[in-house]
Amino acid sequence: MHEPSHVATHSRQEFVDTNITGTLNLLEAAVSAGVKSFVYTSTTSVFGDALVPPPGLPAAWITEEVTPVPENIYGVTKAAAEDLCQLFHRNQDLPCIVLRTSRFFPEEDDNKEVRGAFSEENLKANEYTSIGVLISKM
Repeated sequence: MHEPSHVATHSRQEFVDTNITGTLNLLEAAVSAGVKSFVYTSTTSVFGDALVPPPGLPAAWITEEVTPVPENIYGVTKAAAEDLCQLFHRNQDLPCIVLRTSRFFPEEDDNKEVRGAFSEENLKANEYTSIGVLISKM
C-alpha cells in the first residue's frame, strides 16, 4: 500500500494536533457559533489495510459497510476525527457530513518544492480551492 510521504515528514503528535485536536476545536467553535452544519473532509486512508484485496482477487470492493483498518497515524487520526463528528452530531445535534476523499491535489504528497515556493497561507488557500471544486462537483 502507498504510504503518504507526509507520514515520514511529520511527527505523530503533529497528526494528533491537526486531525484530532484541530477538529475538536472546530466542532466546539461550530456549536458555540450556532453553525447549521459541519462538513469534514476525511480520507480513504482510513480504510488502510481494508483496501488490500483478498487473495486471488484483483481489487477490494469498498462500500460503507467495510470496516476501516487504518495502517498509519494519518489514517488513525482521521478516523478519530470522524468519530468526533459523529459524537457532536449525537450529543450536540450538529448535523455533520464526512467526505472520505481520495487524493485530488495536482502535486505529489507533501512536495518540498511546492512548500518552498508558497507561504503556508497560500498553500492552504490552494488546498481549500481544490476541496471547493470537489464539493461543487458533487
